[in-house]
Amino acid sequence: AVGVVGLGVVGGTVAKAFTAAGVPVVGYDPYLGIGRPADLAACGVVFICVPTPGGEDGGLDHSAVWDAIRSVGPHLAEGTVVAVKSTVAPGTTDALAGAFPGLELAHVPEFLVARAPLETFTRPDRVVIGARSTRARGRLSALMRRVAREAPIVELDPVEAELAKLCSNAMLAAK
Repeated sequence: AVGVVGLGVVGGTVAKAFTAAGVPVVGYDPYLGIGRPADLAACGVVFICVPTPGGEDGGLDHSAVWDAIRSVGPHLAEGTVVAVKSTVAPGTTDALAGAFPGLELAHVPEFLVARAPLETFTRPDRVVIGARSTRARGRLSALMRRVAREAPIVELDPVEAELAKLCSNAMLAAK
């Protein structure tokens, strides 16, 4: 099963797409009162899809990402792949990996278009996977291929994936 933490626009889209592809999904969203952290115990991959609002200084607030992993991490099996979809600053995935050494942290940024999130998740221009190990990269690539069959998969390290997301956001803002 795939776990999804945060069931807003991004997490809800992820859950819908995997469910439609026949992948069992377990959702957890404390703000919506859905599920419990322990429900994710059997998940081999868990996507973190929580907000990272921008501050007045232009930085991102990563507290929801850290809180999400702190809440579900103790319930996950050693080696569970935890893929952060939230927009984060370069180095965040590596910092999370240092704090949660029993989990395989990766960054799989989202590039959804607000008016068509499901369509842009299942038919994206590219899927970016920033993984720290070949095992995590392989699991995430195979999983994403289930929902985004035609998209090229770009495999990077986590910092490169984090930068790719920020550069994409900057390019879209400049347009």
